Amino acid sequence: MVRSRVEARSATSATPFVAGWREGRLARKTCAGCLAALLFLGVELLAANALCPVTGREADPSVQLFHEGKAVSFCCKECLGQYRDEHQNRLSPEEKKAGWKLLFNGRNVEGFQPPTRDSLWIVKDGVLIGKRGPGVLGSIETFSDFTFRADARVFDTGEKRGNSGIFFRSSGLLAFRGRWPDGFEAQIDHGDANYWTGALFKKAKAKKLETKDKEWFQIQIEAKGEEIRVSINGELVTQFKTDEEPRKGPISFQVHFPAGQVEFKNMKVLAADKP
Repeated sequence: MVRSRVEARSATSATPFVAGWREGRLARKTCAGCLAALLFLGVELLAANALCPVTGREADPSVQLFHEGKAVSFCCKECLGQYRDEHQNRLSPEEKKAGWKLLFNGRNVEGFQPPTRDSLWIVKDGVLIGKRGPGVLGSIETFSDFTFRADARVFDTGEKRGNSGIFFRSSGLLAFRGRWPDGFEAQIDHGDANYWTGALFKKAKAKKLETKDKEWFQIQIEAKGEEIRVSINGELVTQFKTDEEPRKGPISFQVHFPAGQVEFKNMKVLAADKP
């Protein structure tokens, strides 16, 4: 009887792609490549391999097969791409049971308000892309106490660094007239010496992590009562206590610079104030 857990993971993404095994059967649909690699490897630790054990193509060190939290083999982007297509922007059965919901369906901007100013928001290959800042795209639904999680990436096509942020507990977007929404902003800026990625802009600084432009990372925001916590790649970087108003509002996404580009995927939220 096989009882093991396997992950195919991109080294530049905080989100694992999981294939669950229970009693010798796949607990959920999984990439054939990951399955074949697991059988080939016998779930034993191997040295770095030059070829993908599934396709025979050149292995990519940024795409790794994990078992019990340890890398066991390099894979290729074809295998990872197949698995990502099957699982990106979806909820696991455990998440559904816990009450999580997708904020972004991976296909279009359904569920969002019209963007502010002239910012452009499009969907490509399951990724929400924001361009032509400054501007904000905000959810129609509002949240008070919640946990939000997403994978994000920023960069700039000009000379500036990537700059974005996630606004929450704001009074809304209609008041945006040449300024940003009020409330709180979880900063996304890997080059801001004062408010690094994960900080609450102009409210609380963050522990500095080595996140970089053009690389995916995971951000999680927890807002419960007076306490706000922000984690990057699973590590708590900011913890802040406040009694400021407003206490409820949309979750909104910022593109800051005209030449900037921001990308989000796997955007999900667990609302504590919802039944």
